[in-house]
Amino acid sequence: MTRLLLLLLFILPISSEGQQFLDKPGKEMKLFFKQKKDSLAGKNIRYSEKGKELILTEKKAGKDFIRHEFSFDSLGNCSKEKVIASSEALMQEKLSPLLAQSEFAWKKINENQYISKFEDRLMIELSPEKGDYSFSILRMGWTKVLYDILIAN
Repeated sequence: MTRLLLLLLFILPISSEGQQFLDKPGKEMKLFFKQKKDSLAGKNIRYSEKGKELILTEKKAGKDFIRHEFSFDSLGNCSKEKVIASSEALMQEKLSPLLAQSEFAWKKINENQYISKFEDRLMIELSPEKGDYSFSILRMGWTKVLYDILIAN
């Protein structure tokens, strides 16, 4: 487990490119964030827990912020990461590098949704609400038939 935490330390840019926490056990994520809590505080990054969610909030200039909310499935593994920003520019700062990751072969299926290649089973959902600068990265349980229907549209 120590090796995993060290690996996470090296691959965790708190500015997160998304999806690296999906399927990770919540207990390991909690432990990692608690251990990093002191060093994160000096970088305007705050860690907290709200019910079954883990939350990382990065303060930017003025009132600007980016918040990552991690949700967990019934087995305790991370099944969703929601990124909330105070502006569209900050949201795009997180979304653009994620969509640029060619290994996921992202495809836009409608105004607010992107899906990865079938094997990765990931979906990005942008909030349709005006003024809500957020998106979610979800692990999907779709079948090949459903996936083919989604990309056919």
